[in-house]
Amino acid sequence: MSGSIEGKPYFNSELANEGVLNEAVREKRFADAVLGAWALTEVQVDGIFQVAMGIFDPKNDKRITIVSKYGLQFGEKLRFAKETGAITEEEYRKIDRFNTLRNALLHTKGKGPAWFFTINEKEKEEVIQSAWESARSCLIALVRLTEEYQASLGHLSS
Repeated sequence: MSGSIEGKPYFNSELANEGVLNEAVREKRFADAVLGAWALTEVQVDGIFQVAMGIFDPKNDKRITIVSKYGLQFGEKLRFAKETGAITEEEYRKIDRFNTLRNALLHTKGKGPAWFFTINEKEKEEVIQSAWESARSCLIALVRLTEEYQASLGHLSS
């Protein structure tokens, strides 16, 4: 993937604390990688959802209040982003896979002990890889959507 923001590569450590996530993934720090990637994923999916809704000024757009009031869940925002073409099928698949794995780690809904306590090293590596792919896919999508929006306003040259 080529591209930059103001001359910096997309995945420069100065952008979105991505360098901290890189370090956690590289060092296989399971909890740090999962929690860090989930924080980035959740925030970025909110941003992608807002762009897909056409909300470019969340502080002054009443639609964001309505969305917050009715409490759309993460999966609903993610499906909406896919259905509107804000994210690709591949990006959706990677983000949804991490969402599924993350939920299985902690949200058992009475179906036995959380997977977090029984996960083996190979499974940890799979979750870490999925976490990385999710956060990366979100960042790519959000940057792409932002660039497309700015270009539509004539702020970027193609």
